[in-house]
Amino acid sequence: MYNWDEIINKIYNGTIEEIENNEIQEEFVQKLSCLYEYTMSLRNNDDYTVNQPQMDKFIKVLNFFNDYAEICDGFLEPVKLIPKEEHCGITAHFLVFDVFGKEMSEFSKIISYLSALSVDATSDGGVCVSVTVPNVFVPKKKTGK
Repeated sequence: MYNWDEIINKIYNGTIEEIENNEIQEEFVQKLSCLYEYTMSLRNNDDYTVNQPQMDKFIKVLNFFNDYAEICDGFLEPVKLIPKEEHCGITAHFLVFDVFGKEMSEFSKIISYLSALSVDATSDGGVCVSVTVPNVFVPKKKTGK
């Protein structure tokens, strides 16, 4: 089969060429998903605490998309805060997502808070915007004995 340790190391080190074989891609995504699930199973929400500056940014991002959803007849998917995942996401759906004027300045500021932004067309002709604010939760500091 494939040497997954070698492939993962190449990806980590940035030395892998584009994976063209669809079978390898699908198997890699499955293995990566299992690795993520395993990593999350080792973590406990109680071992994480709020990183207040990042939480403040998350709230600003949430408010922006919530307000904009009201203006544009859109909606936000329910937000789930899971401390052990550290980063927090928001997904909003709009018929039209068009920022201009004052909103453009505010949106530019919002973008600076994000580690990921995805804008996708939906099957009903709308727009889905997903964003991630990093490090909203951080591991609690261990106290030495």
